[in-house]
Amino acid sequence: METFVVERRKIFQYVGLFLFLVFVYAVALSRYLDFVSADGKVGGPVINTPLDLMPPIIRFCILSALPFAGLACYEKNWRSSDAAAICAAAWAIVAAGFMVKLHTNCIILVAFPSPPFIASATVGHAAGRATRFIFDKAVSNRPVSS
Repeated sequence: METFVVERRKIFQYVGLFLFLVFVYAVALSRYLDFVSADGKVGGPVINTPLDLMPPIIRFCILSALPFAGLACYEKNWRSSDAAAICAAAWAIVAAGFMVKLHTNCIILVAFPSPPFIASATVGHAAGRATRFIFDKAVSNRPVSS
């Protein structure tokens, strides 16, 4: 029988990443919903295509990718499955909170902006793994001085 042991360090990483993502996702979703609700108002944005919805969340996508890259680069045991579970849980909590706050059952309203965040987490994780690979190759190829 295999025992499942979770290190204290990993728990802090999970909790820290989760709290950071909840904060970033909440601010991003708030800005996104403000942007969408201003469509058609005088001086508001004009939304013609789905790409017109990206400006309010793109900087938050970049910001949310940074901890994934850092963890993938500096933590040997960090896996994409760790990142996926935390990303999904944080988005679900934030989306549910906004659905309750807005008194709506329209899941598409809060689900539509999630793919860019998933993509940014994936890109951040891949960038961190690539950086780790490059660092490991550079260290392993370094000549040993006697």
